[in-house]
Amino acid sequence: MMNQKQYISRKKIFGIPFPLLKTTSLSKNEVIIPKTFSSHTTVLYLAGPNSNQTDLDSWSASIRKRFENEQVKHLEVLFISDQSKKDQIIDQLKKDIANEFHDMIAIADQPFEELKKTLLLVDPKDIFVFVLDEFGKVIFSAQGPADEFRLYRINKAIFNSLVTDQEKLKVIGAKSKLKKKVAFVGSINNISTHLVSELVERNSIQEIQLLLSKPSQFHHVKIFEQIVNQDDFKLINTINNYEEVILFDLDYKTLEAYIEKINTCNIENIKVISCDLEKISENQKKSIESKFEPLNLQWINHYVFLGQKSEHFLDYLKKLFLFAISPFLFGKFKHFKPITPKKFADKII
Repeated sequence: MMNQKQYISRKKIFGIPFPLLKTTSLSKNEVIIPKTFSSHTTVLYLAGPNSNQTDLDSWSASIRKRFENEQVKHLEVLFISDQSKKDQIIDQLKKDIANEFHDMIAIADQPFEELKKTLLLVDPKDIFVFVLDEFGKVIFSAQGPADEFRLYRINKAIFNSLVTDQEKLKVIGAKSKLKKKVAFVGSINNISTHLVSELVERNSIQEIQLLLSKPSQFHHVKIFEQIVNQDDFKLINTINNYEEVILFDLDYKTLEAYIEKINTCNIENIKVISCDLEKISENQKKSIESKFEPLNLQWINHYVFLGQKSEHFLDYLKKLFLFAISPFLFGKFKHFKPITPKKFADKII
């Protein structure tokens, strides 16, 4: 008897906002998901770099035929291993595929690995199908080739999305003060690792969104991770109405650009953490505060940490000296008092 392939449960990602995915269609148009298809029910067919066309067609041919109206948008996204060959691949596909499908097929501008954790893209040999509602949230997902039962389920999900008026069903109430959603923006190092771990441990934190430049090693039900660079940060729509954003160790220009986006997201509290004395000057802080005056900006600075290996012997001596005089470091000098990353994280959460 042949062993049937087992698929992991995808219910974990039901209800999450679909992360930013930039693609280029065969028509050479930029398609940004979910932004391009906002206000529509959308079916995405993500093809891993080692997947096959037969599995892809088992979904798309059937679903496109059943839902041909303008209310449902369809997009096949092909992940490739070498981005330098993207234009060459697009030109070849355009020759082989009828013009009417050129806006329905796109090449991902991002590597498969960047979305692997967030969307449970566990196998590059597979097809991954997603249905997004009009707000860009995942309401259905499946992995592998279609079968009769899964086609029934996806058809039902699409139909329900089309006939359900979410505005009428929406219940508006006061935000819970017991649990909050926190977004973390920055890089993962020894200090921020403790910070994220502390966020995970806190019962008062409901959800943690990590906005990083490369995938992290974190795996937890509370964590929703997106890979996004500075230029694309303005395109994300997943931090709206979060209670808090932590901006970790960013330089002045990056910090200013990120706060400009955050200013449009109805966020109550912004913590700006600086662990590098040279990245943000006092004048630059005042400039940001003046530019974004209504925002609640909380500046948290600390520059000396215990338990980290010093790159130079002189740095080690400085740390040793500061540790010796730490009882006398007050006021503006308290930021130089040596502290462990864990204790620092505990203090600022």
